[in-house]
Amino acid sequence: RYRGIPRYRSMWSASESSGSRAGRGTVIVCPGGNYEFLCPNEGLPVAAWLVHHGINACVLKYRLLPRHDHEAAVDDLWEAARCVRARCGGLVAALGFSAGGHLIASLAARGGRGAGEGPAAEHALDAQVLVYPGLDGRDWLKPDSCGFFDIEPCIARAPTLLARQTALLGGRGFAAAPTLLVASTGDEMCPPEGHCDPYAEALSKHGVAHRYLREDFGPHGFGLDGGWTGAKSEKAKD
Repeated sequence: RYRGIPRYRSMWSASESSGSRAGRGTVIVCPGGNYEFLCPNEGLPVAAWLVHHGINACVLKYRLLPRHDHEAAVDDLWEAARCVRARCGGLVAALGFSAGGHLIASLAARGGRGAGEGPAAEHALDAQVLVYPGLDGRDWLKPDSCGFFDIEPCIARAPTLLARQTALLGGRGFAAAPTLLVASTGDEMCPPEGHCDPYAEALSKHGVAHRYLREDFGPHGFGLDGGWTGAKSEKAKD
């Protein structure tokens, strides 16, 4: 863990200690968990997989509902990207699952700036990978479909999750770094039609470089499984 970098845990390969990976870039992993917790299979195992493939990686432990609102989580990602870029050099990307994908897309829509700052000249991230992201947040406002365990206090904070709803679905304010988008036709929680399809259309409309992997990778929460990281989807290797 680096001192002075809040709320994220670094995980490096053994060769990192010799400086052989300096300046080669880093991926910040953002687990899902409906903004109420962090899914274990979408955190450290993903960072370990990236390190195994020669990519520096760390896991962001962003602030969660109901104690914090959504803007605090976006600030955490912005600060992590800023610190990683300053300390490690090279490109900085983020890989997020479910709510973690929503978080990454939200930072892009905010313009890559820190809280209280004016518009940024460039994105905080050089690239993003969104895996079954929950981009249409309207269910977070409904007690019967929000998915929260601690329903009342989380729903009280839920409107902050929709602050950039229009932009995330391709409307005014849409912005994104080059993107790998992964959606499963077997995902009933975040079906592509309501989440990834509009985002992919917006990426095309705005001329953002992207790849969209859309097939049956399994139900929501498949993490690194389902085949999207391997031979079943060769495009993911790019």
